[in-house]
Amino acid sequence: MNNALGRLFASYMWIWICLRAMTTTAAAAAAKTPPPISAETPLQCIESGCGCRMSNGSEVIDLSSISNDKDKEPYFSRVRDSDDNYYSWNPCSSYNLGSTCTVKNDVAICQNLTGGTFVNIGKLATANYTYDPLDDIVEITYREKSTRSTVVLYCARGSDETIFAYSGYDERDHIYYFTLTSPHACLVKEKGSMSVGAVLLIIFFALLIVYLCVGASYKGIVDGKRGCDVIPNVKFWKSLPSAIKRGAVFTFTCGKTPVSYNDTREEENELV
Repeated sequence: MNNALGRLFASYMWIWICLRAMTTTAAAAAAKTPPPISAETPLQCIESGCGCRMSNGSEVIDLSSISNDKDKEPYFSRVRDSDDNYYSWNPCSSYNLGSTCTVKNDVAICQNLTGGTFVNIGKLATANYTYDPLDDIVEITYREKSTRSTVVLYCARGSDETIFAYSGYDERDHIYYFTLTSPHACLVKEKGSMSVGAVLLIIFFALLIVYLCVGASYKGIVDGKRGCDVIPNVKFWKSLPSAIKRGAVFTFTCGKTPVSYNDTREEENELV
């Protein structure tokens, strides 16, 4: 009696473990699967870490490899305009240049005027990513009071060069324009993202594990089966390879090769 209770308890523990594994796997798969986006919803590139992720979860831009750590020199510096002013930019962290372009002031883009004055023209915390579906490009806009600085990201897929350049100033709207041409400016598939097919496979195998655990526990405890006989519907699984073989032969020969179904009938009778 005690042995039967022990086996029953072990069976319930196996069932609980299987169900727990299935729910955990399904939850992880759901977390990695982006929510559906309707056809009427415009795609956006939403800030994520040091870059942005498309709103449908398909692609990302990661600028962390072209940015220095906080308190260090900006990754891009001494970019000159036609008036001999210089500009610096660090995509991910603030830095210290002069008295106004500092970590304390959260500087992202700094202007060094010809007279030696440093001006913060874009704070890191104000970074706003926008996606242009027509040109398939992303822009980053920073703000500092009434001044804005926009960096247009141009994908240079397959290139080894990264170029940050000044492209102009809009005096009316107080906007500085820059361009970043780099392979790091490309929208790419996110590492570790899961396709719909992968999610379906995970769910299928999780259900298969539960099916085997519950079925084997029942047949082992209630029916007293041992060995291979604890596998649920063991006769069906034993006959499956031959059934697949006959189906494949029939399909690929378009029915021209005679197939005997005597074995199939015998197997079906055994299953019944």
